[in-house]
Amino acid sequence: MVSAMQETPQPVDQKVRPANWNDEPLSAVMNHIVQKHHTYCRQAIAAIEPLLAEVLRNHAEKHPELKRVKSLFAKFRSELLMHLVKEEATLFPYIARMEEAVSRKEAFPKPAYGTVANPVRMMMMEHDASSTDFKGIRQASNNYESPPDGGGEGLQRGFATRLKVVIESTQVGLESDGDQG
Repeated sequence: MVSAMQETPQPVDQKVRPANWNDEPLSAVMNHIVQKHHTYCRQAIAAIEPLLAEVLRNHAEKHPELKRVKSLFAKFRSELLMHLVKEEATLFPYIARMEEAVSRKEAFPKPAYGTVANPVRMMMMEHDASSTDFKGIRQASNNYESPPDGGGEGLQRGFATRLKVVIESTQVGLESDGDQG
């Protein structure tokens, strides 16, 4: 387990990006999101799952709040992974086609879902729902604190730290996605 904790991916460095994404082509922004943020999210979730299972195995009996953390994390995981797929398979390809049409001075392709505003609205609703999940996980984990009862403390601290990093870096990603300026 310790080696799994040491191999947890590090969050995307928010400083390694252009000063103003508004000056970049949308394709560059979307590529950055997929290559950095989405990759990080998938790797970090995969690294946290065995840590959560181990903490639960060792401490769930004395700490029922961990079952709530497990439930909320499972919901967060499922919704986040589906959200990433929606962006990668639906929203981003359509935006890329729109950007290409503009550069060629052609009409926008017609999406099956009406306008691009519809999937954007859905993504924003999912971002809002994720924020609620984050708050629930933070509350259920007592602000990402490990249970104070000894055994497996290093594992618990490692799990709690990684959970906090994943949640907070995902929150930064969601806030960046929704940033209008």
